[in-house]
Parts: sequence; C-alpha cells; structure tokens
Amino acid sequence: ISFDRHGREIRRTGLAWDLYRSEVAPLGRGLIALDRSGVVHAYRSDLSPLFAADLQQAPETSDLMRRFQFDPADLKNHTRSVALSPSQEVYLFTVVDSVFLVGVDGTSMWGASLPHQDGWKRVGTVTNRAGTSADVDEALGILDLRPPFSSGEVKAQYRKLAKRHHPDLNQGSVQSKERFQALSAAAELLSGLDVASLAPEGDVALFTKSMGRTESADGSIGFELAWQGTEKHAADWIYASTFAPDGSVFLAGYSGRVVRLDPKGTPVQAYDIGAVPRRIVDTGDYLYFLTDTRLYVLSESRLVRLLDVFEQGELIVGQEGFGLLDKKCFRWFGEAGNLLGRVTTKRPIRRVYPTPDGLVVETRMRRAKISGPPGWWPRGA
Repeated sequence: ISFDRHGREIRRTGLAWDLYRSEVAPLGRGLIALDRSGVVHAYRSDLSPLFAADLQQAPETSDLMRRFQFDPADLKNHTRSVALSPSQEVYLFTVVDSVFLVGVDGTSMWGASLPHQDGWKRVGTVTNRAGTSADVDEALGILDLRPPFSSGEVKAQYRKLAKRHHPDLNQGSVQSKERFQALSAAAELLSGLDVASLAPEGDVALFTKSMGRTESADGSIGFELAWQGTEKHAADWIYASTFAPDGSVFLAGYSGRVVRLDPKGTPVQAYDIGAVPRRIVDTGDYLYFLTDTRLYVLSESRLVRLLDVFEQGELIVGQEGFGLLDKKCFRWFGEAGNLLGRVTTKRPIRRVYPTPDGLVVETRMRRAKISGPPGWWPRGA
C-alpha cells in the first residue's frame, strides 16, 4: 500500500513475489526490494513497476560467487542492501563487501569494495594436502624445523631454502628441481597453505586475526592466539547503503566503518562509529547514522547530537527535522536533533504522519491528532 505524506492512500496492489529485503528512498520517491530468488524489483511512488533485474544473472555477481564460495541460490543471504537513487535512474546492490551501481536499463556503471576488517591478514590459500605422522617428520627434516613451530616460521624457512634450491638459480638441474618440489610439498603439509605462490584473485584464501600474545615469565616461550578463517570472515560486509542528494553513495560495513563514494565510485570520506549502522540518511545539510541503540547527527562531518534509540527504533526524515519511532513512543526533532515533542501509547504504534491540522498517531485500535508543537514537515507540504 502506498500513502502520501498526509496518510492518504495512493494505491494498493498485490505482489507476485516474496519480499526479502526492501528500502524506501528516504528523500526520494519509490521502493526497491529483493525477493528470495535474488531478483530486484523497483517501483515508483504510485507502485507502478520501474524495473526488475535478476542478480543471479548479473555479470557482477559471478566473480563474487567464486571468490566467496557460495551458490546462486544463496545470493540473497550475501546481498545485505539495495537502494534506489532519488532520480530513479540508477540503483545499487551490495554483495558481501562489494557494491555495484547499475542503471535501471541494466548498464553497469561502477563497482567498489570495502577494505578487509582491521586486524585480518591474508596468509595464503587453503590446500587439501594431508599426511601421516611419518610424512610430518619428513617435512620437518626437509625444512630443518623442530616443533613447536608457527606458519610464519614455516613460510620464512621455506623462502630461505627455496631461494637456495630454485631450479632457475641452479641451471635447471634435476636435483634442484626435485629438492624445490620437496620443499614446496613440505611447507604446504606443515602450514596447510599454498606457500609456493600467492593465489590469484578468486581462490579460497586463508586469513588470520591476532587475538593476543602470551609470554612465559622468563620470556623463553611465547604463544600467539589467532583466529583463522576464509575471506568471508575477514571481509567487511556492507549492511546499509544509501544515495545522497548529490549522487554520491554511503556504505556502512559490519566493522562500524561508513564510507562515502562520489558519483564515480571514488572513496572521498570515511567515518568510524564503532557500531553497525542500520540506516544512513543524508539531507545535504545533516547526516544521520542509525544503529540499534544510537542515532548520530552530523553536520559538516562534525557530531552535533547523539540520541538514544530504544527497541530498534525507526528513523523518519522530513524537510524540517526527523522522527524516531519506537514500539510505543514517537519523538520528533528539529534537523539538529533538538526535541520538539513526544507521544507515548499503551499499544504499538502502526503509523505516524503529518497533516495540515497536526500530527496523526495511529495504533491498531486508536487514532490521535496532536496540534500545537512544530512538526518535521512544513504545513501544507
């Protein structure tokens, strides 16, 4: 059902697909949504269809499916946000840590990826090599190592010996070739990594993140605790995205990092709020980051207000301010976050909208009109 800003119904229609993720342009007009089969649907404000695009068939997703090792049927689980530009000329979708800007006619504009989360380091690619205890003893002898050892020590020793026995440095002798192959096999067995060469983009890579180091009292022995995972663990998954009035794009990663890209896809600004934003709205004068517990209000990259949000409240942005809708409470504010009014109900609030005569708040059984305090929409707009 589509309503205007005063709560009047514009149109209602049935959908021939199930809604999995959706986004209503905060300052524009229109709806974009993703269904469970991976198809993006976009509608104008009167619910007339704008376009439909199957992301499983999009060329942008094929490389990501290989890189992150998932099937087309799982694409919806890796696509965390979709957004429609205010002009309704382009849209974006995000898959894991990557974003793609596409014209409504299907033309690819650009793509970009967020850096890996802080602390993660690529150490190589996963191998399937296995061996018996005798094979391990033999590998240790080849690399001249004694337990305990770390993967870093294996790599360092491998590189040292590989330089000495590389066939290209020994006139291609058969003995050097055999020695070099034995070194590579031993290093792969002991580390579990393809240390002979870094994997090309798209292979399954192994990453580690240091969780701390413990030293013995006399400093003779040290243990480093590390978390190992694939690139899915190291990637900074994009959980929220939006368009700004000037055509730039905001992306919010799981790490709490928010990045703004200009209309050509070049990163131009970054913020770190330490929490995952669920929604981002840029009005041109003010920038809002909504998390599960806080709303950050910024102006010219400066934090001007920090507001508590309860029960995963929703953000409603207007021309002269914004509202925060919690389950049984609605608060409305000026653009800079100054409180203008508050309404508390006994039952969950279903709808809130301004009218020329005042603010209307509806629950399932009640409807109240409040006049007097200034609203976040100008009268008659």
